[in-house]
Amino acid sequence: MSTPSTQGAQPTPEHAAHDDDFIVAPPGRSKAFYIFVLALMVFVLIIFSIGDLAQYVLGGGGADQAAIEVTWIDPITKKKHEVNGKDYREAKLDLDCCMGLNIWTPLSAFAEDDDPNRGIGFEPEDVVLLLTLEQLAIETGIEVSNREFSDRLSLFVTDADLENIGNRFRRNKTKTAAGIRRVMRAANMRTAILQAANMFADPAAVEAAWKEANPEYRFEYIETKISDWEEVAKESAPPDADLKAWYDGLQEFQKRQFYSDAMMQVALAYVPMPAGADSTFDASALLAKYPKPDAVDLAASQELYYNLSRATRFVIEPDPPYDPESGDPAPPLEFQALEDVRETVNAEAAIYNALGEFLKDVRTREADVDAPDVDWVAEATALGLTVEQPTASLSTEQIVENETWGGQALASRLSFSPKNSMIPNVQVHKGALVIARLLDRVDPAPQDMFLIKDEVVDAWAKEEARRLAVQRFNVLRDMCADRPLDDNGTMIAEAAWSPVVDSETLREQADIFSMTVTDRAWRGRRPIAPDDATDLDTILAEQPTMFDLEPGMLPQPGINRAGTHAYLIHLVETREAPLDQMLPVELLNGRRTELNTEAVALMRDVLHPRSEWFQAKFQLNVPSWDEEAEEEPAGAGSPSDGDEATDSNDPPAGG
Repeated sequence: MSTPSTQGAQPTPEHAAHDDDFIVAPPGRSKAFYIFVLALMVFVLIIFSIGDLAQYVLGGGGADQAAIEVTWIDPITKKKHEVNGKDYREAKLDLDCCMGLNIWTPLSAFAEDDDPNRGIGFEPEDVVLLLTLEQLAIETGIEVSNREFSDRLSLFVTDADLENIGNRFRRNKTKTAAGIRRVMRAANMRTAILQAANMFADPAAVEAAWKEANPEYRFEYIETKISDWEEVAKESAPPDADLKAWYDGLQEFQKRQFYSDAMMQVALAYVPMPAGADSTFDASALLAKYPKPDAVDLAASQELYYNLSRATRFVIEPDPPYDPESGDPAPPLEFQALEDVRETVNAEAAIYNALGEFLKDVRTREADVDAPDVDWVAEATALGLTVEQPTASLSTEQIVENETWGGQALASRLSFSPKNSMIPNVQVHKGALVIARLLDRVDPAPQDMFLIKDEVVDAWAKEEARRLAVQRFNVLRDMCADRPLDDNGTMIAEAAWSPVVDSETLREQADIFSMTVTDRAWRGRRPIAPDDATDLDTILAEQPTMFDLEPGMLPQPGINRAGTHAYLIHLVETREAPLDQMLPVELLNGRRTELNTEAVALMRDVLHPRSEWFQAKFQLNVPSWDEEAEEEPAGAGSPSDGDEATDSNDPPAGG
């Protein structure tokens, strides 16, 4: 029996018996040295591993960069072109650099609306289209000038942005710019093809689209004034307890109409109007104390005063006077021309500016705590102003209606001013130029319902009148057609029902209720000029959904926006609008829309690398697509029986 040889065996060092030591150094050698050597080796391994990994990722994986990714035959020169993996991935990087620059529209943007991939970003097909169009651009001499390149990029990026884009893809600024220019050239080629294919819009398609978007409608309607129902409503006013419950149930903003008026104690100083040559006011003391500053442009200050005061001083009253209770829209304001009132404007502007300087002076001195008390009333009197300080507190309405110095602007300013303060601006009213101080104010407050019962009854009656008017129309609808029942045998809600009724039936039933049906001649959706608009046109402008009714529909009645009328609208029929009503701008927009529609169809059905036309015209061959086709029968991402799944070398879709 032989014995194992022990030649060369060394005894285990004593220090190696320590199980918790990661590094064991020979006797006489430093453990720190070995730790340093180990760390250096790990560092070198990591660096080379990360570098290889980065190269793998940025290069598109471990694919053979010399392998052919795309081949095609130029349809013009019949020359064959091949692109290897390296160049293919460079083209994709060029597209990725253009992400967000609006230079290349992705093919996915031209997909059908229900396509789940619509607008997701760049796809492999974009890379193929870029390569083929770039080659066509080279053959046809299409290039991107320095001016075009500079102008286009200036809309989106600065030089710093361009450098940042390059850094994301490990490119310098020069190579990034070259890649973007390359994409621009291919995009220009695509635009040239689309423009050549769509030089003229199909007139029949433009006409058909316009007629479909601009039908004409024939309406008829019944309207009734809400005010005609208010007296009927008041006769059925509820008992006090029910009225109070209604009042208490109002929202806070609705209750504010019943609040007590704000009561204000004020002091005023004013110059009566007119303040020109016909005025009894002597402006010499005021103008001497507060002359026009040299820096102020006299003509500009006069024009500013006219623009500021024309709605109160120089408005032309309508003839006949406008009645707010009529329910009609207020007529637009008209003003006297500046040249016609130049003398009055010049005189009043000088006094207005001086009065403003006096007010500014008073407010400045009052704000200075170290300055002596200001007796502005005495100063105003010395300057010739008329001073008033009513002993009783005044309501907002009383201030507005004061014919001497009152007006809405003054009342509003006083309502929001701090107590014991001057309002900050001179107020221009029809009867005076006014400065004022709010001495004290009692703000609006809720009132007991029984103290304002008549006002509450009026408000309840207005609301009830709206309900009664609408209810009468709903009764008429029930007379015109039978309202269907729901699954429980109960009539469906009035608001959920739009019966189809012929015009004759509506008019017969309206006669029973002594209602007048008014016919509205054919009209389109376009807004009607105010001078030509009927009451119905105003309602249709407020309720444009009426144009979406089916012919014969009699929808839920409503109230106009002003709250003055209830209405019931019936769409009788629709028709195509005469072509001569097409506006020039509509013709232009129609052509543009049709060309855009044709361009989208062309991009989707023809200029798409996967379309039959493109593949046949360019004799396109993309090996990775063939691999995808072979894998499809195996199911979603699963290899077929007996075959191994292979990874595609295509880069992922950009964006």
